[in-house]
Amino acid sequence: MIEGLRTTKDLILRVPGGLSLIAETTVVEDAFNDFAFPKGLRVTLNVLWPKLHVRAKGITGDGYQIDRESIHDFAENISLAISRPNGEVHRMPGRHPFSSGYSLYFKALHWAEGWQSYREGERSEDSELWMPECIEDSTYEIMGNERIGETDCLHVKTRDDELWLSHGNGWFVHRRVRKHPGTDMLRSTSEVLSYQHVDGLPAPLPAVVLCSEYDSDGTTNQAPTLVTRTELVKATAGAVSPDVFQLNLPENARLQDLVSG
Repeated sequence: MIEGLRTTKDLILRVPGGLSLIAETTVVEDAFNDFAFPKGLRVTLNVLWPKLHVRAKGITGDGYQIDRESIHDFAENISLAISRPNGEVHRMPGRHPFSSGYSLYFKALHWAEGWQSYREGERSEDSELWMPECIEDSTYEIMGNERIGETDCLHVKTRDDELWLSHGNGWFVHRRVRKHPGTDMLRSTSEVLSYQHVDGLPAPLPAVVLCSEYDSDGTTNQAPTLVTRTELVKATAGAVSPDVFQLNLPENARLQDLVSG
């Protein structure tokens, strides 16, 4: 199970010629305006091992335009990020893979390792969320094989976390239900609604993922406070240009180097 999760992740991230994705996250329900982009956030992701490129564009609820681009080097474990139009550039050490707050597609797959966490040599405080680290760190009881719609899954659980892993579709998290510790109150849920075959990939990619979050303290658990839909708009494999990993910095760029100090 752990090997299957790790292998799927590695095969996709290291696909020959790279992987290019465009994903869009939109709001379905937002009781407290927690999601900053009411009109949606569109993210372009390019992976050509050992580098990851993320560019996110959206407009916040108060009309501020976001255009943030970052490059993560897995080999050197260093990220370079720029925010437009203000020209702020950050070079950061020890950033966890996918930790950009805008790589929402990878987060919907439970592949992330922290929300803009770049503490050198440490796992983020929410590392129990991510695959396959959370399964390595906990003891999950195997409940057996179950079929959800057209997807064959392996159902595993702890007291507070249930996972349905789509072993028939490349070991993705097909469904997840998390509860507040020691209670039956929901904390978050996610479910893949459909998959998409992409030429050159060893497994189909999740095409639509619905994610729900519930109140933070687990006291009023009648309905989710935030529901987002992340949809894969476009995916291609084997044709990523190395040029995409060169950031074009504007003349007004202001660099803050957290590596060299």
